[in-house]
Amino acid sequence: MLQDFTEQFLVTFAMTAWSLWWKRNVKLWEQQTESVDHVLARADYTLQTWMCAQNKQQRINSVCHSQVEHWQPHPTAFVKCNIDDAVFAPEQKATTGACLRNEKGEFITAFSCYTSVVLTPAEAEAWGLLQGLEWIATMGYNIVIF
Repeated sequence: MLQDFTEQFLVTFAMTAWSLWWKRNVKLWEQQTESVDHVLARADYTLQTWMCAQNKQQRINSVCHSQVEHWQPHPTAFVKCNIDDAVFAPEQKATTGACLRNEKGEFITAFSCYTSVVLTPAEAEAWGLLQGLEWIATMGYNIVIF
């Protein structure tokens, strides 16, 4: 049955399904309702951004450049720390992970940890940032972009 559809249709369908799943999580975890227009716009934007990043975008390059932020190196005296968190309500846990990179974007080190506490997504983000700050402090870095 899938061979009856174009690749573009299947990709758009998959991205829309992902955006619907995201809408479900927003409703479940943040008690917020999103409009159908918002769900479709997120699916379209995410797909366009992904296509630009994969260099598979067949449209004019200016479309990609107008929608996607491009990575730029930070000053050489700095390191950059990316932090992300996840909440696992059924297990009553929250996790955080962090990755430290130099001015060239090269990997330096990473860490992860978890807590056995029920947190909202916003609380998990705050907790994760605190864990990242404490982790960075133990390594002696003073000039960090988070």
